[in-house]
Amino acid sequence: MPKVEGPLFSVSAGGTLGGAVTFEGGPSGPRVQKVPRHRDMKTVGQLAHRASFASGVSSWNALDGASKAYYESLAQGKAMTGYNLYLKLFLLAGPPAPEPVEVEYRIAAPMDSCGVEWSYGAWSWRWWVYEIYVGRISSNSCRMGHGLRFTGVAIPAGSTILSAKVKYTCSDTQTWTVLRARITGEKSVNEGQWDDMGEYQSRRGTAAGGPNDDNIFLAEQVTWDGVEAWYVDQEYESEEIGSVIQAIIDQGAWTGESGADVVCLYVDDHEDRSSQGARRVAHAYGELPRDPAILPRLWVRYQ
Repeated sequence: MPKVEGPLFSVSAGGTLGGAVTFEGGPSGPRVQKVPRHRDMKTVGQLAHRASFASGVSSWNALDGASKAYYESLAQGKAMTGYNLYLKLFLLAGPPAPEPVEVEYRIAAPMDSCGVEWSYGAWSWRWWVYEIYVGRISSNSCRMGHGLRFTGVAIPAGSTILSAKVKYTCSDTQTWTVLRARITGEKSVNEGQWDDMGEYQSRRGTAAGGPNDDNIFLAEQVTWDGVEAWYVDQEYESEEIGSVIQAIIDQGAWTGESGADVVCLYVDDHEDRSSQGARRVAHAYGELPRDPAILPRLWVRYQ
């Protein structure tokens, strides 16, 4: 009787049995060996690399749709997806900075702006105004300023403000100098419109005759001095106020949800630092709906 000397008592056998041993042919004849297994050493380097990948995936999943679409557009023509490109950039240099976003909000109602000045020895409050002022005409009409209320500000909580300004459209040519003003913000992120002079003073603070400065960001107050000449129907920007907007959105009460948060700003010379006749005048809402293009607006660039 012939004697079978092949693997598993066969003429020829090959493959893996029970996930434990493998039968195969070789130059010296049939052989059997254990299934080779990769040993997970879990070295410091391996663990760190895995953590980086996991962090990159989590970072990608946290992006909004617009940001993911941005990386998809960058990946076009690179034989990779936006996800792959994002992970590559993440692993090489850490989390890529999100694309900056620019937004603009306009006052939306007549009472979203108000005017205040020192008139003949007393504070005078103007509401439902179609023009807003800052500066000084004379000793009987000075310390001019205004409040602006922007609703529905949807800047995500935790954002970094790169730049912010108030934009105006001039309603009356004014070239006298020197005009000096301050810009500050209100701490409340859900405050309503101003009802009267007393409420304005309590919210604006001591510069307008209020009892204290508890409701404004005094430390982040911005100085806007040497304002250039303004000519009718031209657009002008305030001094940089990114620090003011950053202070507002860094508060715990800020939600970043559309329609939930309000930004109230004060632009004024309530300290009476301007020269005689130096004032600037801009369009406001007024009694009738105005062209939105000429209304005061808050412009913000963030990431």
